[in-house]
Amino acid sequence: MSENLVYATSPQEELPWSAGFWPGQLHLADSVRPEAALMEGAAHAQQRLAAYLDERAGRLDHDAGFQYFLGAAVAARRTDDDAARAVALRAADILAGRFNEVGGFIRAHGWSDSSGIATPWAAGNDGPPGRFIADTLMTVPLLYWAYGASGEARYLEVARAHVHTSVRHLARADGWLYHAFELEPDTGEPIGGTTLQGAHDDSAWARAQAWAIYGLALASHHLDEPDYATRAAELALRFFDNSLPSGLAPWDFVMPQGADTIPDASATAIAVSGALYLTRDSTVAETTRNEVRGKALKSLTSLVTEAAVTDARKGQQGLIEYSCYHYPAGRGLRESTAWGDYFYLEALVQASGGEGLYALA
Repeated sequence: MSENLVYATSPQEELPWSAGFWPGQLHLADSVRPEAALMEGAAHAQQRLAAYLDERAGRLDHDAGFQYFLGAAVAARRTDDDAARAVALRAADILAGRFNEVGGFIRAHGWSDSSGIATPWAAGNDGPPGRFIADTLMTVPLLYWAYGASGEARYLEVARAHVHTSVRHLARADGWLYHAFELEPDTGEPIGGTTLQGAHDDSAWARAQAWAIYGLALASHHLDEPDYATRAAELALRFFDNSLPSGLAPWDFVMPQGADTIPDASATAIAVSGALYLTRDSTVAETTRNEVRGKALKSLTSLVTEAAVTDARKGQQGLIEYSCYHYPAGRGLRESTAWGDYFYLEALVQASGGEGLYALA
């Protein structure tokens, strides 16, 4: 995320969970207007991702899907790069290795080798062994890609079980989703819904809803489960209908909304891009697809008019501002984020008739 709308460079020994979104932006821009400099930048980012996997793979968690799908799997698909393919498959192994067979979920946090039943998690790594989160619905595309790249069914079956468990436990009767849910890791018995970044455990953190819209749309396609597309459409309409008058999502949907409400343009960008992908799904009724598309395009217009950075001379480096990283912690309020920028660009590409990179999964 940015600070005062300027991005900082992360130390070499760290790999932010969002590291894949920068090479994703470069690949996406190159897909629209090929340029050598874009691919050189993507290759440089890929080298850093590969080096991190060689040196510090044990520090990867479920975010490996964010880091290595756009950062390596896409490179393998677009350039037929065997080295990128090997890196992406290693990352997929780490992600699949976090699968808890008893509960049928991918553990969100804790270092690698932490998927074993009731294994303690590393201090400070933010999460018990029985927790899974909505975000992972958008990291499992690395497993869809790995299945296609290798033919090994285990990748797809882990993804299938995780999505099934997520839908079963994250979905609520009020139409929103929990950000997180916790099961007893050694029995699979439910403990309850929680949150990491929402207002409270029963709130509706906007970015969780957005991850689910896109993640369920992808799951419907890759797992041949039309019900997931139906759920994604319902959630998308709820998301757009409950956004702020500006057209941007509030950071949390169940909090009081008003002129001072902190928005999350990144959640809106994710939801719009996922909704536009969803409208390609013929299992969804045409009238519903048309309604989803219309509201997605209206929200995209709001991103352009309310959040797009139009004057780089001010020193701003992101494509959109007014994203919110972590409101309860007071971090990244009204800033730019790598994921917000990526999904904003992907939404523009899809609205113009092109395809986003998640279509390569």
